[in-house]
Amino acid sequence: MTKFLQHKKLFELGSKLTELLSLKDEYDHYDEIIKALKEMVDYTKYHFKTEEELMKKYGYDNVALVAHKKEHQQFIDKVAQMVSKDIDADQQGFLLELVDFICEWIVNHILKTDKQYEEFFQSCGLS
Repeated sequence: MTKFLQHKKLFELGSKLTELLSLKDEYDHYDEIIKALKEMVDYTKYHFKTEEELMKKYGYDNVALVAHKKEHQQFIDKVAQMVSKDIDADQQGFLLELVDFICEWIVNHILKTDKQYEEFFQSCGLS
């Protein structure tokens, strides 16, 4: 799967969480939140691994790769920290914090950091 399609999938997963946040009902959405969150975590780990392996395989600058991997680990650590919270106590608050974090990640990582290697991947025949 290309990087573009992988990012599209990550946007879709974030959208699921946003949809849950927009529900203004009195129902308990704990199971849906956990399912969407687990799917996002699993897919993100897959995406990060794929991206890092491609960078290494095609000889992307090692210093930049190390920095990129560090950003990926910070994302994983932050999500793990969030998962350890009592989600059920304040589902809306948790979702708001998570969606805010994902939006910040999209702006600062996907739209900025990932753009730095886009040309490199294109020159390798990847997109």
